[in-house]
Amino acid sequence: MPDISKGMELKDHKTPYASFLLVIEGKIEYLQDGQTKVLYTYDRHTIEPHVVHKVIALEDSVCLLIQI
Repeated sequence: MPDISKGMELKDHKTPYASFLLVIEGKIEYLQDGQTKVLYTYDRHTIEPHVVHKVIALEDSVCLLIQI
């Protein structure tokens, strides 16, 4: 069962912590500051604290988010 089903959207949000997003399986779209980045299996992205962003699953996907 996917963590994030195809088409699911995590609407604009932010966190007070720096975060590390890892796509374990699938494909997601990461949007921040008007820019879009597509992340595939094993891609990773660092998210700075207090930055508004959102995520859209382009495929059924499994992701790991580590907050530091």
